[in-house]
Amino acid sequence: MDLSKAIQLSVNSDGINLFVADGVAAGQEVPHFHLHVIPRYKGDGFVIRPNYPPKPPRETLEKTAELIRKTLAIS
Repeated sequence: MDLSKAIQLSVNSDGINLFVADGVAAGQEVPHFHLHVIPRYKGDGFVIRPNYPPKPPRETLEKTAELIRKTLAIS
């Protein structure tokens, strides 16, 4: 059994959100790795960032993905 399923069964949740804030712009206050494991329930109304901007066009997402792939290849 994977960790996500074990958490869901333990707290009787419908799903799990994993959240990492990396960098000041992302809300990180102390530089360290910190993973939030948030059990989710249908209709719980939980949001991490309620004023999230509109999703960019698919073409922009594809270009960004390609830049990430290239960066990973040279690192």
